[in-house]
Order: sequence, then structure tokens, then C-alpha cells
Amino acid sequence: MKKTGVFWTIALLLTLLVSGCSGAKPHTDQFLVVGHVAALSGDLALWGQAEKNALSLAVEKINAAGGVAGKQLKIISYDTRGDAAETAKAAQRLLVHDRVVAILGPAQSSNAIVMSAVTEPAKTPFIATAATSPKATFDPVANTVRGYAFRAGFIDSYQGSVAAHFAGRDLKAKTAAVLYDAGSEYSTVLAAYFAKKFAKQGGKVLAKEAFRANETDFRPLLTKVDQDEPAVIFVPTFHKEAALLVKQARDLGIKAKIIGGDGWSNPEILALGGAALEGTYFVAQTGMGDPAIQSFIAEYRGKFGQDPVLPNAALAVDSLLMLVEAVKQADSADPVKIARQLAALRDTPVLTGKLSIDPLTNSPQNRSAVVQEIRGGQFVFTTKIASD
Repeated sequence: MKKTGVFWTIALLLTLLVSGCSGAKPHTDQFLVVGHVAALSGDLALWGQAEKNALSLAVEKINAAGGVAGKQLKIISYDTRGDAAETAKAAQRLLVHDRVVAILGPAQSSNAIVMSAVTEPAKTPFIATAATSPKATFDPVANTVRGYAFRAGFIDSYQGSVAAHFAGRDLKAKTAAVLYDAGSEYSTVLAAYFAKKFAKQGGKVLAKEAFRANETDFRPLLTKVDQDEPAVIFVPTFHKEAALLVKQARDLGIKAKIIGGDGWSNPEILALGGAALEGTYFVAQTGMGDPAIQSFIAEYRGKFGQDPVLPNAALAVDSLLMLVEAVKQADSADPVKIARQLAALRDTPVLTGKLSIDPLTNSPQNRSAVVQEIRGGQFVFTTKIASD
């Protein structure tokens, strides 16, 4: 949908939100009602359905243990189809019709930014699952944190720093080159923070070259950066471009270690890149080999007969556990009080580890990230890193 269409949809929904709250159904004393928005159909349904499954599993356990603040948890999930306007509609319905105390999701950064336009006026918090853009929780125009927007996963700048930390600490690299997509905010942010962190820890960035997402011939750029023989090449792009670039690098005989960001985490990269990807690395929110989530993986398999789709399944549970702790600390189902406690979370146990929220960004602070290696045609857990 065009941006103007999304704008007018949100404007209409905000009008309905203000006028509709007085006639909305009250909360029951029995349930603590929480919303969930995700792509449950369409191209992104694989991730959305995994979130829904993981949340249902977690809610069963929490309710069996007595619930939260004397109430049973109830999750209401609505399908966004991965669309911004549908996300706004789902949020409005949850706030006005279902009177939720908070919303979990969405996973996509663009949809999370739209979500904040609905939840901020309603003074009801949402916790994005896998959205990584800083703008999801921080308003760059007003230069202030969005008071009711939070996230469970790390932000783009942080994973750039983690990749540099891994390159220096684990790969012992002293030199690096960066190849990034100049038309992608995601790619440019990761590239900038990788270069900054790598230099800060004593490394030298020998080259930083830009390309566009539609390019298919990376050989001129690869040949150029390889002249300086960098120890590592950082490629913060998405899986299709990454697979093609790595194949061309290996065809040219380039031996440098190659590292990517979480844009590599789509399993399709394995078929697209084939053997050329062997021995490459990428940063991820979590992975199947993450020691912290092994019990969860076993429970998920037992319940649904398949592996959880990561990172979304794990981050959905993290977001729920963040909310549960905030409700306990607030000792209230008041969304404003819950939001205040979300911003104050410190060393809170969640599925993937412990989590603290930076009140200046409403994002996790120094959250551990997983580094995966592509080995034997699979994603293999390598290490877990918390970067400063």
C-alpha cells in the first residue's frame, strides 16, 4: 500500500480509537488480556505462526503455575499479513474492542513504527519481537524515546558492533573491509557501527565500498577490496545478495573470512550460496544451538512436532516474559504503570538469557547475540557475545 494510504488509515483509526474507548468492553477480573500482532498468513507467515505457537506454549506454563498477579493470561492474536495498514487495524481492534493491557509484536520494523502511532496516544505499551530498526522505539524527529514502544531483540547498530567484536576477539583479525548496500538503512547502519567498533578495538578498516541491492556483479568491488588483503570482509546485507556476493568472492579465490548480520539468517541462503558459504559467519538474535533455549526447543518439538522458527519464536517468549515481570513489578494491570516498569527492567530473566532495558531507547542494553557459522550446509552455533 502507498504511504499516503497507510497515513489516512492510521488517521482514521486514531479517530476511532479516541471515540471508541468509552464503549469498549471492560477487562474481566479472571484474565490478563494481552494482544499479539503478527503475519499469520502470506509470505511471512512462517515466522508469525512460530510466534503464535511459542506464545501459546509459554502461556500454558505460566497459567499452570498460577498465572500473573492472580489472573490467568489470555493472548489474542490478529493477522497483519505483514502489512503496515493491517498492523494499525489490528492494534486498534486490540485496544478498543479487546481492551488489552499490552501488545506483543510486530516483528517487522516498518510495522512497529506504524504500531507506535496507534499505541502512543492510547498510552498502552507494545513490545516488538524481532524488529531491529532504532526508529521502532525512538522518534528521530522529536529526538526522544517513544514512551510506550519497547522491543525484545537487539537493534541494528548493536549487531554491527557484535560482528566487529567477534572479528577481533575470536577471529583475531587486525584488518577488515566492508561491503554494504548504500540504499538500505539496515545495511548502512550495520556497516557504520562495525567500522567504528573495529577501529576502537585496534583494528584497521582498509576499505568500505557501497553497492545497490539490484546489483548482481560484485566482482569489481571484491577485486578492489581484496588488493589490500583484509583478514575479514563484513557484508551486512540480506540473504539473496549475501549468497551471490560470497559465491563470487570464492570464485575469485578470495580467502578472507566473511561475516554477515542477521539478514543472513533466512535458511534459503544455504541453497542459494551452496558450498561457497562454508566457513562464513553471521550474527543472530539466537540459534538452534544456543544453550539457553534447548529446553524450549524440546518442548516446542513435543507440542508442535517441528522445530521452532528462530529467532521469532524465542523473541516472542522473551517479550511475554518482559511483560509478565513488568506487571508483577507494577502490581497492576494499568497499561501506563506497566510501561513505566518495562522501562525499568534490569537483569530480568527471559528465555534467551537476562535482559535490561535502556530507558533512553527502550531497547535491550548489551544483550547477548549469537554468532552462527555455516558449516556442512547448516547453521552451527559458534559463540554468544555481549558487546559494549
